[in-house]
Amino acid sequence: MMRKLLKLSFTVAVGLGVLFSCKKAAPVTPDQAPQPIPVLSDAKQLTTYGFAKNDNPMLSADVVATVDETSKTVKATLPYGTDLTALKANFTISAKATLKTGSIIQVSGSTVNNFSQALTLTITAENGSMQNYAASISLAQPPSGGSSMVIKREEFAAGPPVQTIPILTADYTYNSSNLLLSYKDNYGTYLFDYDVNGVLISQTVKDNAGNTSNTLTYTLNTAKQVISITGTYGQTLENFSYGASGGLIKYTKSYFGVVKDTYEYTNDSKGRVKMAKYINSSDPAGTYTLFNYEYYDGVYDPDPMIGVFIRPSVSYGIETSTRKAYALKSYSSQKYDAIGVIGSSTVGAYTYTTNTDGYITGLTDGSGGALYKYTFK
Repeated sequence: MMRKLLKLSFTVAVGLGVLFSCKKAAPVTPDQAPQPIPVLSDAKQLTTYGFAKNDNPMLSADVVATVDETSKTVKATLPYGTDLTALKANFTISAKATLKTGSIIQVSGSTVNNFSQALTLTITAENGSMQNYAASISLAQPPSGGSSMVIKREEFAAGPPVQTIPILTADYTYNSSNLLLSYKDNYGTYLFDYDVNGVLISQTVKDNAGNTSNTLTYTLNTAKQVISITGTYGQTLENFSYGASGGLIKYTKSYFGVVKDTYEYTNDSKGRVKMAKYINSSDPAGTYTLFNYEYYDGVYDPDPMIGVFIRPSVSYGIETSTRKAYALKSYSSQKYDAIGVIGSSTVGAYTYTTNTDGYITGLTDGSGGALYKYTFK
């Protein structure tokens, strides 16, 4: 009996051993390999910088700046007379980096900056590290034999005989950005003020005793074209309207809230005024005067008073794309009423002397003298 029990126990033990020996072991999962940490770019280099003619119509050619990687500076010299206050720079920088001036993100060929003062260009790499470049943009000296910056205007009576003593003398002064600060003639002084971006904001008129006779406040659009001028003397309000191409199409002037003068304009292909229709509210209804204008191509009016809109007619010859003021070649005027022509027409033609850059140095009087002369800086 004992032998049978032992045999049975041995059989069960063997069976259990076989059973447990056939069970598969649980698989062992190895630890996952650590994921690599992305390496963000540290590149923050300014590789090219400059000004393209296509983005800056006042330029006659592209201008490439010098980028000094050692000193971290950017330098360029633009043609004499270029307006530095509203330029668009073209640039290339390291991949995945951004460029700012102050808090303003720069877009190549698009963002407008005022380069009349030094700018700090900050490049931020993908990893957040930064590099500054100091940008300094200057103007070339006036070309030999010519300039466009007037410092004096002298007016003379018509000859003959040739007049050498001026009947009026005007002196001009400028700030460091070549913006007109003052105009002083026999009758008084005009003083001009600008904001930090070089945009004209006011004009103060003083008589020879230093008393303020008028204060004008300007409102300009983004293209630096005046859209309104308010004056304290006579409570005047002048309004300027422009077409889609930027050319002047209407001007009105009111006194004490009543419109006195209205001009309606048509322009030529350069945006210059080709014809003006003038209506004076004091005339009978239906009465108007038509003016027609022709300009010289390649002859320019350097009078800085054009840029401060001292009167509407001085802006007639301005080309909208370049802001150059073309010299008037001839004009005609004729008055009309509801029935037809009133009186005879008036015509005029102008012959100028110029410097080597095409800017007017004087207007001849037809007898060997001059009606006015400019002196340049």
